[in-house]
Amino acid sequence: MPSSRVQLIGAGLLAIVSFLAVILHFGLASVFAYPINKINLVVLFVIIVLLITESGRTVWIGFTAYFFMELFSLAPFGAALYSGTISALISFWLYKTVFANRTILTTVALTAIFILIYRSQYSAIIYAVGRFSGDIETTFFSQFASYGWELAITAVAAGLAHFFLKLFIPKLNTTKLRK
Repeated sequence: MPSSRVQLIGAGLLAIVSFLAVILHFGLASVFAYPINKINLVVLFVIIVLLITESGRTVWIGFTAYFFMELFSLAPFGAALYSGTISALISFWLYKTVFANRTILTTVALTAIFILIYRSQYSAIIYAVGRFSGDIETTFFSQFASYGWELAITAVAAGLAHFFLKLFIPKLNTTKLRK
């Protein structure tokens, strides 16, 4: 069993890496052109970590990353945090119980499922808060096109990341089923 010092260092590294993923997400969103700037690097980060570690810590990484996103968000506090954490939890459960291997298709499917769950919950929370406060300023039909681009670009990026990472990480080799 690891000592408390090792656990503390691990938790600190988790927080730093999650914070860097969020900063990279916000930084690259303002640099890229329209369809590419819809990539969700936090989802990509969580899915790649899930595939590499196959650990329940992925849910905590998602929680930490979405907590940092909440600090920079204009949405009501908790909308992204709740949606992201639940999406990470469901993705982890699906990966452990439904998906049997580490193919690129598994990576793309997990990414798409993560984004569908995340955006449906996030939109429901934003709608509910806006409905109860009386100030709904956005139409969700305009958001669906943006969500579609986000899903497509992030899923393709996850597939490409899986393809290139399996060259360096033998654990992502698709010839062997995980136990």
